[in-house]
Amino acid sequence: MKKFYLFLIAVFCFFHTQAQDINDPYYPRYKKEFEKVYQLYPDIPKGILQAVAFTNTRVFHLEPSRMAPSCIGLPEYFGVMGLVEDGKNYFRNNLKTVSQLSGISVSDIKTSPYYNILAYAKAFHKVANQMGIQSTRPEDYLPVLVELSELPLDTSLVNNFALNADLYMNLVILNDKKFQIAYDLPSYAIDLRSVFAEKYDILSATNINLDDLSVKNPSGGNYQFQNRAPASCSMPNGPAQYPSALWDAADPSNYSGAISPYMIAIHTIQGKYSGAISWFKNPSANVSCQYVMRSYDGQVTQMVCHRIKAWHVGSQNPYAVGIEHEGYIESGLTWYTDALYQASADLSKFIAAEESVNKLQTYDGPPTNGLMTLSNSCHKIKGHQHFPDNTHVDPGPYWNWERYYRLVNDMPAPTASSTASSGTMYDSGGASGNYSDEERTVYLIDPVGNDPVQLTFTQWDVEDGWDFLWIYDGTDDTGNLIGKYSGTSPGTVTAYSGAVFMEFRSDCATNGAGWTVNWNTVSMTACGIPTNLTENSVDAFTASLSWDNVPGATQYRVQYKGGLETSWHEVITNTNSVNLTGLYANELYDWRVQTICGTDTSAFQGDEFATPQAGSTLVGSASYSSSECSGKFYDSGGGTANYSNYEDWTYTIAPPGAANITVTFNSFDIESGYDYLYIYDGPSSSSPLIGSYTGTSSPGTVVSSLGAITFKFYSDNWTNKPGWDADWVCNSSGGSTSLPETQLSALNAWYNDDFTVTFTDTDNSGTGLQETFYLVAQNDGSNWNANASEG
Repeated sequence: MKKFYLFLIAVFCFFHTQAQDINDPYYPRYKKEFEKVYQLYPDIPKGILQAVAFTNTRVFHLEPSRMAPSCIGLPEYFGVMGLVEDGKNYFRNNLKTVSQLSGISVSDIKTSPYYNILAYAKAFHKVANQMGIQSTRPEDYLPVLVELSELPLDTSLVNNFALNADLYMNLVILNDKKFQIAYDLPSYAIDLRSVFAEKYDILSATNINLDDLSVKNPSGGNYQFQNRAPASCSMPNGPAQYPSALWDAADPSNYSGAISPYMIAIHTIQGKYSGAISWFKNPSANVSCQYVMRSYDGQVTQMVCHRIKAWHVGSQNPYAVGIEHEGYIESGLTWYTDALYQASADLSKFIAAEESVNKLQTYDGPPTNGLMTLSNSCHKIKGHQHFPDNTHVDPGPYWNWERYYRLVNDMPAPTASSTASSGTMYDSGGASGNYSDEERTVYLIDPVGNDPVQLTFTQWDVEDGWDFLWIYDGTDDTGNLIGKYSGTSPGTVTAYSGAVFMEFRSDCATNGAGWTVNWNTVSMTACGIPTNLTENSVDAFTASLSWDNVPGATQYRVQYKGGLETSWHEVITNTNSVNLTGLYANELYDWRVQTICGTDTSAFQGDEFATPQAGSTLVGSASYSSSECSGKFYDSGGGTANYSNYEDWTYTIAPPGAANITVTFNSFDIESGYDYLYIYDGPSSSSPLIGSYTGTSSPGTVVSSLGAITFKFYSDNWTNKPGWDADWVCNSSGGSTSLPETQLSALNAWYNDDFTVTFTDTDNSGTGLQETFYLVAQNDGSNWNANASEG
């Protein structure tokens, strides 16, 4: 791809020095608690407790009362170790078992992360002693894990697949080098094939059936990969329709007659992979889904045929094939891995081909928090929360639908392309017709040479909010995104790489006359390109950026955007530096600078920086500050995402010379009663408290009485919200060295009677003089006297 300006990434790309993301699956949550427990019970092999917690909860402390219920009715899991109090007469009540063995109350196990871990460890220690197991090898303790599991026991391989999958995942994660490093564990290299023997191929590979006696492929022969499985499916013996799926039939009580599906439903289990598989085999569950998918590696198990009615979306069951994804929506950023996204998209592509599902009708809008009904006629691949007649909210606010759309739908070849230095291009309707409904078309303008390409849109009629044009600076969609446009015309834009790539999408109804764009290459100007781009300081919310001064520059245009944003923020500055506010924590930012020389401009020069995560109770609280007189103040998730759990930080605004600061909250939504924003009238959290805020009770407009204001935010370990959007501006104290001036109209030396005088004030500080005070004094020949109340 041709480039003129360069993002100075170099071969090291994104090896920024920053704290590990707390949403990373390998983030060492509760590391100190685990270490303390191992000190109490040194006979337990290090890491096995974390492995159980990782498999069950990704080491999150589960509090079901504050979480969305499972859409498949799974029993509730509690705490870091993921223990079940009420197995609904199918799962074992292992929380009560652990409580009895450990002597720690059910209440403490449910509410305290430390006691949850400690109770499991004490139970583990006691069961291991009862079984006479004394070993440093984690794999020797599988009988203990079976004894403490919530999954039902069964002697047959078919019904034990879920339990074996659980044990397998425990040992897989212990072998994972990233996991070992995160928790300072021994360098385990467990021989999984030796441990699981003939079951290893089932647990680790794909495209196989489960059989009580052996491992067989869908044809009944020896295990091997196949390119394609038949579309037909015979319950309960399968075979799996998807070549990469295992087959483990749901109980016949949990599905019913034949259907003709034309949609795909995306679900989140609110639990783990093995739990869902086991639950669908429960004859009393009254629920099932065609597929279940593992988060760690994207392994897929099919349990119901496509054209058999699984029970997963209520009244919409006859019309949809369902995919249950392992995880919890509240911690979706941790569970929705690259492997899961890719495997799920591949499966959706397969189902779409088998059942003639229109892949272009995959929902591609922003993540959905709560319910949002999308019509079945226009959206064929969508979340449980998008189906009508439904109360479930999965896959929730962390499922990236735009990413999923791009994985399900391969980028088509360009509808139109040109290598000419100038020309005109139209949407698919041409110069006089409308573009089509249900369209995805791409366009490439790639003139010979490296000169920038300028686009001027002379016509724009695109359905606002539903149909979109993406414009990239480059030869494909990996180029720099110039912008995403719908109801408002792009106007004139320039691609400095020397090539332009455009993608247009329309929904299933309502089209328009579309767009016409003229393009031409433009000569490189004599206005110098900025060099030596430098990130002087970057924290979770602010960044100080600079570059070398360019001779002849009158101004500079600075643009920046985070990874989740589709358009650039822009700042015009008269100096060769800028201080940015309103950044999102834990985000990768692209930024670029353009020189302005009067009416002339240079090409952009670009770089990137990464903001660290906000201070938290896990990695330590943090303090941030800004000395800008005006700026944007977001929560750590900014305008595109929720803030995170465990946050603990302060943010102080203290511009030099400010008399007071006005902060206006445009929106406010944090978890009521658990997460709090405190506002203090001064430079620290020791200053007088203005107020504490939670829920949707916005602070509104807050004015400090001094030249500083401080915010302190705390979020607990579960459930986060969109946060807030606020702006601030300071008011000057008049402390400038440029003193104000007052001119008076012509006066006599002395007045012995009434008189009139005109005062003309000049504010030389540039900050705005808001109040003046004048006093008339009387001289009696020996003293000056004045009435202060009459000034």
